[in-house]
Amino acid sequence: TLWIDGEPQVEVKFHVRLPFLAKDGHPIIYQGTIDRICFDRFGLLWLLDYKTAKTIQTGHLETDTQVSSYCWAGASLFEQPIAGLIYQQHKKTLPEPPRWLQSGRFSCNKDQRTTRHLYKEGLIRLYGDVSAAPNENIIFLNWLTEKETEFGDGFIQRDFAKRNDHQHQAEGTKICLEAAEMVDPDLALYPNSTRDCSWDCTFYQACVSMDDGSDWEFEIENTTKKRPSQEESWRNHLKWPETVDLSQVQ
Repeated sequence: TLWIDGEPQVEVKFHVRLPFLAKDGHPIIYQGTIDRICFDRFGLLWLLDYKTAKTIQTGHLETDTQVSSYCWAGASLFEQPIAGLIYQQHKKTLPEPPRWLQSGRFSCNKDQRTTRHLYKEGLIRLYGDVSAAPNENIIFLNWLTEKETEFGDGFIQRDFAKRNDHQHQAEGTKICLEAAEMVDPDLALYPNSTRDCSWDCTFYQACVSMDDGSDWEFEIENTTKKRPSQEESWRNHLKWPETVDLSQVQ
């Protein structure tokens, strides 16, 4: 983790001012929160983002707009290149102890949700030493070992999504184009109804009311409320290490 002025760079809020003004003269700010800033042994900065998911997926990382936009913003925030974003996924399931069979042995079924650590612990508890376990169990333990790396074990996985300077600039251009549309008071706005609206849109009834001439403003007033300021008192409960080696901070 990167430390600056004695503070770990976690939950870092960024505010990037875009290079143009709204038509009313107000500045346009692109903002967000980066979970964590890291640096590798070469001194390169990496952003880290935590995700939870039902299944571990990586096919979208090359074109993921959050990855690209955060790297673009991070480069502006720290005034040095960002190598990319570490996409850390936590699967929404817990690893389980190895499955126990009625035959008095541990299962070798590859579909069970266990880890090398749990399986090895089970073998040691049952046989005293892994080498004393049946050959089938040792082979299965080796299979679990091959599946796990320093970057993941099937339940937690880290993937490194790299971004170069050209990609940073390309994403910055897209953000500016999107922002220009968002603040354009003359932009035509209209609903884009789909078959999912009835279950996937909180404004569904207001949208129907607008079309049939009912009081859609009443619908919105009675189904929405102003979001309170973000609660951050949890920061006071964080425990930081007493000493930090800042000599390695680039």
